[in-house]
Amino acid sequence: MGNIPTRIVSRLKSYINGYIRWYCIYVWRIKISIPSGNSSNGGQRRILSVAMRFHTVYSETPRLNMFFDKLISGKLEYVTNHTRDFVHVDDVCEAVVVLMNTDFRGPIDIGTGQSVKVSDISPNLPIKPGMAGERPDTLADITKMRELGWEPKWSVKKFLDEQGYEHKLK
Repeated sequence: MGNIPTRIVSRLKSYINGYIRWYCIYVWRIKISIPSGNSSNGGQRRILSVAMRFHTVYSETPRLNMFFDKLISGKLEYVTNHTRDFVHVDDVCEAVVVLMNTDFRGPIDIGTGQSVKVSDISPNLPIKPGMAGERPDTLADITKMRELGWEPKWSVKKFLDEQGYEHKLK
């Protein structure tokens, strides 16, 4: 992950995984101080702010009682016809590191740029409607991240294949 030491990336992954698991927060702010050689501001540092919107984050250690936790533990009782842009926590960490090494500021989506039908992940379960107020579809626009040189390495299909789960994903 760029020129960031492995131990820092490991801590970042642990922090992101824990933060998402316990607080379900998908918008973060990173403040990065960058030395400025511009004499018009007296060499002061400027603060860049990035608002990252993490789409549906998953990992081998998912948030308790949520979709992937129930799937992995065999407690998933039903699925929906919603579509979700699922993004692996490793890809989220990579995206954070990429952003830390740029001067980008503003809002940005962190996802895969591909939506997956939830009912295709576990096709043998009954399909039920989602909860009231729940968004039927999510899809990250990762154009800006791609322009910065980032690409997701994980897909839900790859994850499920490696975990040995049956699915209908192509």
